[in-house]
Amino acid sequence: MQQITRANLKTIYDVVCQGWQKKITDALNSQPFVNEISVADDVLETAYAQADPDQKKLLRKFFTFAESVFEKIQSIEDVYKLLGIERKLPFPNPSNKLERYLNACYDIPHITKAYNGNVVLDWNNSNQNKYFLYWKKNSSGAWVLHAVYCYCYSADLGFGCYFANRDAASDAASKFKTIFTDHLPE
Repeated sequence: MQQITRANLKTIYDVVCQGWQKKITDALNSQPFVNEISVADDVLETAYAQADPDQKKLLRKFFTFAESVFEKIQSIEDVYKLLGIERKLPFPNPSNKLERYLNACYDIPHITKAYNGNVVLDWNNSNQNKYFLYWKKNSSGAWVLHAVYCYCYSADLGFGCYFANRDAASDAASKFKTIFTDHLPE
């Protein structure tokens, strides 16, 4: 539970959709005689998840939020920091494609583990989606992300490169394109 003044809640009210304006009005009406309004953490987390970047900035001005995995992971160093392990590449200074490929084989399962957190992918559960990146060469020969595909119960890729959700897969692809493409053929 976190607190916000009525005046600060009015600042938020002015920039949210009608649905959230109703929720704010209900919160104000349920606590009519106090200047500090109590807001449940689950309501705040939902609001933050649905907010656009400007609204998130405003919410962070008045409330405290745990950093999301997307905010925590900005570099490969962040992946290993989040996992609490040291990055020990087989080839710290790769000099050819094979060595870059082997380094990618080391990094990619760690990247997916960092994004997946404590989620265990259950390959016997067809109701649990698993996401992987599908890369394709464009006409100039460069690898580009073609799609983020969803699988339910089969693993066609040989090692830990399945994500628990589409957003994690897309974020990892954008931040670690070089590592993922080092794993692909030339």
